Amino acid sequence: MQGELIGKQLKVIKSTCKDLLKVQGEIIDETTNIFVVRTPTGPKRIPKPSSVFLINGVQVDGRSTIGKPEDRTKKILSQ
Repeated sequence: MQGELIGKQLKVIKSTCKDLLKVQGEIIDETTNIFVVRTPTGPKRIPKPSSVFLINGVQVDGRSTIGKPEDRTKKILSQ
């Protein structure tokens, strides 16, 4: 998964934390290891390394999204 992810829809489909399973909403912020997702019950912080997501309908292993968001977008621009 490359490019900007803020604003995209996310659903947790696998996680080592059972409380995060099936959390879904809009990505409103991102750090190196965390997605912040707007849900109907308020924002949720979801660790990337221990989760698998559906992002806009595409299955994504959270480990592949680890890193600074700005580095991911810079990588695309330099190609």
